[in-house]
Amino acid sequence: MAKLAAITPTADVIVFNPLSWARKDLVLTEAQAVQPLGSKRILPCQPLPEGGSCFIAQDLPSVGYRSYRQMLSAQPGKDAAVIPVARWRTSSTAWNSTPRPAH
Repeated sequence: MAKLAAITPTADVIVFNPLSWARKDLVLTEAQAVQPLGSKRILPCQPLPEGGSCFIAQDLPSVGYRSYRQMLSAQPGKDAAVIPVARWRTSSTAWNSTPRPAH
């Protein structure tokens, strides 16, 4: 991870999938939009009531990562500045279980 951090621009979010199958996951960010690196698509982020925003990282490769550029605006060419902070997100599945009452 340290080698990956050294070559990654500071405005990027890296989403890592430690599992042995491809999947998607929710990512928290401060951006209004993100752009997958190597793509011209700009994905808007959903604002959260408690502050910040989120987006769904699609097609995360098994035991791999996908990088996203954080944008201040979801409109191409308008306010295309990036947010100058680095964030590392480790993707993990959260299991929520409720115990059954004893009979």
